[in-house]
Amino acid sequence: IYEAEASHAVYQHLLATSENLLNAGVSVILDAAFLDAGNRRLARRLARSCNVRCVIINAVADEQTLSLRLKRRKASGDTSEADLAVLRHQVATRDPLETNELAMTITVDTAEDVDVAALVARIREFKY
Repeated sequence: IYEAEASHAVYQHLLATSENLLNAGVSVILDAAFLDAGNRRLARRLARSCNVRCVIINAVADEQTLSLRLKRRKASGDTSEADLAVLRHQVATRDPLETNELAMTITVDTAEDVDVAALVARIREFKY
């Protein structure tokens, strides 16, 4: 899923499925990297068209932590295609958050333990 064509197809499917769910009144969490600003724009446009809020969770961790996680996944027998080369490529090519995205963003440092209940509360209370 890390090749451009496959990635595009995955995001298109994710957004189309999300649109169907949102139109049915179901809340949706888009769990994806969204490294490409264009894909984030499409997700924001979808939220607007469905009259729902869009909150970006900007999950961050230092490269050492991310590398260690990948090594542990590989050692556990995980079949993910993600490896250090994929991580480096993603870090090098990701689009930074756009100015208009910052107001709808909650940044979470995942190198530390995340208080999920507190994060959920922040999301529910989040205004922009």
